[in-house]
Amino acid sequence: MEEFFTDALSAVAPFARPVFAALLGAGIGAFALLSTHAGVRSMTPEQPTSGVVRTLLMMGVGMGAALLALVACFVWAKDMLVFFGIALIVGFIVPAVVVFVRLSDMVGASSQGGR
Repeated sequence: MEEFFTDALSAVAPFARPVFAALLGAGIGAFALLSTHAGVRSMTPEQPTSGVVRTLLMMGVGMGAALLALVACFVWAKDMLVFFGIALIVGFIVPAVVVFVRLSDMVGASSQGGR
């Protein structure tokens, strides 16, 4: 049993560096957003119910990956949890804000053109 924990700790040794933890957190945050976006893109007027189900599943996959990564960081690299968590949030929120701003510009332009 000791060998398992020794192997697990040696496998997460690179994770114990702040830069790596932050990059991994940002990457997983971006993955969570991209998986949600892929689900939203699958929605069509012809099949709205299956589109919603796909969106929920893809969102669950992204959030599940983020949760598993947070738990792994908490268990094996508690010192890096702050770096990882902040980068995870930033990796999800910043691209989401960019997408929302672009969408709001499109909605604003289309509503002004119709007047």
